[in-house]
Amino acid sequence: TPPDLMVAALVHDVGKSRYPIVVWQKIVVVLVRAFLPGLYRRWSNGNPLNLWQHPFVVYEKHPQWSAEMVAEAGGSAMAQWLIAHHADEVGQWINHPYAELLKRLQTADDAN
Repeated sequence: TPPDLMVAALVHDVGKSRYPIVVWQKIVVVLVRAFLPGLYRRWSNGNPLNLWQHPFVVYEKHPQWSAEMVAEAGGSAMAQWLIAHHADEVGQWINHPYAELLKRLQTADDAN
């Protein structure tokens, strides 16, 4: 396993530590995202300090926050990219040099 993939697998969700959420909030986010995608988009572009929007913003923004935190810690460009895009649809990156690593990261994340 490439070292950058291992780093990404271990810390891809570290951005969630900026604004922690609890299990019931995760459940609400997943359900709203699945059944009310317009509402999900609106709430996920809100303020992480807003009590109701908080879990939606965290769910949407944590990949970028995680990549920023890894960059501040001196992580490689490859690890940063994998982390920043770990929640993206892998199909949109099919021609990217890291596409196969992204797929492996998502497979491992989905199994967890």
